[in-house]
Amino acid sequence: MHRIPAKFFSLLLCAVLLFAALPFGAAAEEIRDYSKFETVYDLYKEYYYLDKEGESILLDSFRTLLTSHPELFDEVMDSLMKSGDRFSRYLPPAAVQAQETAKLFGGVGMSVQQLEDGRIVVVELTPGSAAGSAGIKIGDQIVAIDDRSVLNLTVSAVVEIGRGEIGDEVTYTMFRSETGELLSFTMVREAVSTVTVSYEIETDKSSGVAYALCRINDFTGLQTYFEFVQFLHELEGFQVDRIIFDVRDNPGGDLDIVLDILNYLIPGEGKPLAKAIPRDESQAVEYLTTGRGIETDRIVVLVNQNTASAAELFSIALQDYGIAKIVGTQTYGKAVGQQYFDLEDGSEAVISAIQVASPLGKRYHEIGVIPDFEVKNTQTPRELPQFSVFSHGNYQQAVAGADNEVVYALEQRLVLLKLLISADTFFDEDTAQALLLYQNRMGLEPTGTLDLLTFQSITDLINVVKTVQIEHDNQMDRAVELITAP
Repeated sequence: MHRIPAKFFSLLLCAVLLFAALPFGAAAEEIRDYSKFETVYDLYKEYYYLDKEGESILLDSFRTLLTSHPELFDEVMDSLMKSGDRFSRYLPPAAVQAQETAKLFGGVGMSVQQLEDGRIVVVELTPGSAAGSAGIKIGDQIVAIDDRSVLNLTVSAVVEIGRGEIGDEVTYTMFRSETGELLSFTMVREAVSTVTVSYEIETDKSSGVAYALCRINDFTGLQTYFEFVQFLHELEGFQVDRIIFDVRDNPGGDLDIVLDILNYLIPGEGKPLAKAIPRDESQAVEYLTTGRGIETDRIVVLVNQNTASAAELFSIALQDYGIAKIVGTQTYGKAVGQQYFDLEDGSEAVISAIQVASPLGKRYHEIGVIPDFEVKNTQTPRELPQFSVFSHGNYQQAVAGADNEVVYALEQRLVLLKLLISADTFFDEDTAQALLLYQNRMGLEPTGTLDLLTFQSITDLINVVKTVQIEHDNQMDRAVELITAP
């Protein structure tokens, strides 16, 4: 027991009384940071009149906080999960239910991603899906869904707007940067079974070498395993033994699935595939090949900064054995696995329970996979004409029958969006029809005239178009060079 001198005790008491006398604003303006919490925690642990263990102090403090502020429960629980790493998490019952409900909705069979410039573009199309059949292409930018512009929304908001009941119609308006077209696609939502492994057989024109280009979107679930096995059967039928695996933007998935797939690509029996290491490292589990691995001439794996988790294990395992060359940029750096716990109230606790090491024992968590060939894709600005002025100060001059420079400025923008063939200074029937088409595709009132909302919408879209960069896939070019070399 710690003895506190009487004088010291009285000073403490005076300090408490003085603090109680302070106006509320003064106390509220105090700087509250973690170091202060540590200081007070240490003082409490040392001087509280009962001897309490640190764990008991913290548990009692959380119990007191959550009893008086139950609205903070979910936030505190998630903070508890994330106290070790950012991959553990807590999902309240509503969030778990939302995940389950999402599975009941239909889609059109495309995956989207938000780029650094804010554009939301299509990155994958499910073969045979409504989106692919309608003519949507990878790289198309979503600008409106049904009657709502999505130019300034996040990708999660766009996905939510696009979600709906199976059998319902949905219209997507897309901007195709390659051609500058503003296109509209009306489709019927369907139950979409996302294809995770897609592939095609290519023949290099200059060398005549045949190779397989295989894209793996994720490693989640048995579907990925079955699709991969089907790919290997097709490969055998074509007698092709050179493969480019594209796992760029692959977020990972299930450990057992990626291990099963690696088992097909690493020949020999009893070779390490990976090691799963829990807190007690003496309980680590090493996974070994079973001898069913196929022989290949060469493999190239494409990665980028969004290649994560199981996709990183896939890459580094093939790299460890010298089976594959890795092309792209340094990967995300996630080599921990999560365990899921369903709680009685329908919530879920997800805890990082293991660290994963590569076949050669490399621990690459927070490091990532270092490519054998560091290659970055390049972007070049799209060539645009010199636009005439089109602003809030003059747009009202573009009216039916007008012949002026503002009409020309409007038509320049309609030409850029492939809604007119050429621009002139006359607001004629062609101008009205182009505006009508634009308004229909963007969910605006179809008047064929330039009202304020239409002007603002055109201006917003053109501002986006001006920033579009045409990306050249240097990484794929380098992969093809390596795979087709003598």
